[in-house]
Amino acid sequence: MSKPWQNEPDYYYEIYKDHKIIILRNDNMKHLCGYVSPNKDQYKTHYDCAPAKFLNCHGGLTYSDTFDSEYVASRYEFNNEEEKLKLINFIGDSYWLGFDCGHGGDYFEFNMPDEFLPPAWNMINLLAKESVYRDLQYVINECRGIVDQIIENPIYKHYYNFDYDDEDNIKTWFYDNSNLLQNTICEGTYLATNSDDEFMVIKLYSM
Repeated sequence: MSKPWQNEPDYYYEIYKDHKIIILRNDNMKHLCGYVSPNKDQYKTHYDCAPAKFLNCHGGLTYSDTFDSEYVASRYEFNNEEEKLKLINFIGDSYWLGFDCGHGGDYFEFNMPDEFLPPAWNMINLLAKESVYRDLQYVINECRGIVDQIIENPIYKHYYNFDYDDEDNIKTWFYDNSNLLQNTICEGTYLATNSDDEFMVIKLYSM
């Protein structure tokens, strides 16, 4: 029985709206992972920090770093050396934000003997076979969506992470003090503002 990825390339890259996009296949699980190199310096941060944290994509961001381009290229087969060098040069020393399609509800598999896997992975693998394979076009669209958000989403001068376990506490604090925060928004566990004065209020009231 053929696998859904057998008619797809293992890597793909393009320039979309002046942003580099690269898609790489996981060696063992065979799902695709999508990456975008942000042009805005504010997005060159950990994926769990603002403003990158606010980017929506399949399963949420799970990667934020550079790549070892030589190592990445060593994982794939090429028709010739020129193709390999093109991929290496495209990756370069760029900073990447990425996501993967190996979540619950995604179709993937393991090319590893069962004895090397924890028991829980056997069940996950079984469930994955009843799930949806996220194909190349799907991942391309998700990457392009990230680029669109990077271009369109506002960048704030200050971000403050309350880091509460209960997100409702943050929202309660925000609305209780909204009269002091006319130019501040609440985004998940973050308050974001362009006002130096309001940022000082946030810091003082949260102490």
